[in-house]
Amino acid sequence: MNDSSTADKMSKWQILIENIRDLVPAIPGADPWYTEVKLNVESFRANQEKVQMLRAQLLEAVLVRNQTGKAALGSIRRLAATARAHFGFANPLLETFNVRSEHRARRGSKAAAKKNAPQQGS
Repeated sequence: MNDSSTADKMSKWQILIENIRDLVPAIPGADPWYTEVKLNVESFRANQEKVQMLRAQLLEAVLVRNQTGKAALGSIRRLAATARAHFGFANPLLETFNVRSEHRARRGSKAAAKKNAPQQGS
């Protein structure tokens, strides 16, 4: 299985750092690379934490945006209803405000077609 999630990567890298730490002095030329790996992994971890924090802030911002959108829609509906009451429901001036002459939700549904009585066979 290909473990490519960020948590899996960080876990693998941390295991490598911990397991090779005692052997680095015995490997010629590995010390600068080991130090670079430690710095890069720590930087990666810090950036991942920042991403998680920003995701949480994004979620909060989306929730606030949705709430304000609902509030704006309610206000727009009340203003449109007031304009309809003032100018009349069929006034073409309403279209210039981008307000329908009648609100769709207030219209009655079309009467369902009545089913014909079953024909009696002879």
